[in-house]
Amino acid sequence: MLLLLLLLLLLLLLLLLLLLLLLLLLLILLLLLLLLLLLLLLLLLLLLLLLLLVLLLLLLLLLLLLLLLLLLLLLLLLLLLLLLLLLLLLLLLLLLLLLLLLLLLLLLLLLLHHHHHHYTTTTPPLQQHHHHHHHRSQ
Repeated sequence: MLLLLLLLLLLLLLLLLLLLLLLLLLLILLLLLLLLLLLLLLLLLLLLLLLLLVLLLLLLLLLLLLLLLLLLLLLLLLLLLLLLLLLLLLLLLLLLLLLLLLLLLLLLLLLLHHHHHHYTTTTPPLQQHHHHHHHRSQ
């Protein structure tokens, strides 16, 4: 009878040990699961951070592009203005040239009018002289 009781006690002890071991295993598993969850959370956080960084970079790039476009537009406007100014200057120069030409023409006309008689008398002797020279050389 005593022996049976001892055996039963031993069995109970073994069962208790087994239960303890199982509990320990469960605890370790739970800990592992928690660790995994933590790791996953960390990964997710990292991914979110990366996404945020990429978005920020994209925004910065967009801003830079916009700034560049604005600068280009400004440059184009400046160039257009310069071209317009140049055109205006050219037009002014042309007008001045035309005025000068008109003045010169007027002066020439006046001069011709004054020296008209004199001019006609000087040409025939010159032609004669040239003709005479030509004849002599032949």
